[in-house]
Amino acid sequence: SSPTHSSAEMRTLLSLLILSLATVPGLHLSRGALLRGTGIASLAANFPFTAHALNSEPLDNEIVAGQAVAPNKLDVNNSPVADYMKYPGMYPTIGGKIATGGPYDSVKGIYAKLSSSEAAVAKQYAGSFIATKKDPLLDPMRGRDPYRGQFNEQKQRRD
Repeated sequence: SSPTHSSAEMRTLLSLLILSLATVPGLHLSRGALLRGTGIASLAANFPFTAHALNSEPLDNEIVAGQAVAPNKLDVNNSPVADYMKYPGMYPTIGGKIATGGPYDSVKGIYAKLSSSEAAVAKQYAGSFIATKKDPLLDPMRGRDPYRGQFNEQKQRRD
């Protein structure tokens, strides 16, 4: 079997290889070329990890774990306000009120936040709504942003 190396070991080996090129007789590398080579080697060594990090960020239209609910259902606690566009008359006003007024223990809780005419519109779609436990990492007004909660926590610690 072939030996395996950690990413830190690979970065170190690539940097040492490039630095060792500077000592080869007859090979004249400028300091800038040497630094560029080290930078390129570092980027090459880190590429798989950078690519994975970029690919693990949810896309705008991707459903993340906290927002995965039953098909054709809208979770009044975790769905982004844009999901209310599927229901005529619900977006943006009624959907916005529901998204900002939660969390709700049940679907019936949304009606307390709405006027009587808004509640009448929402009741037309009551069979399409569910109320699951609120995911603190999701921000229904910003859309699919599972990292928003972590960002806010870090910001509060810095302040």
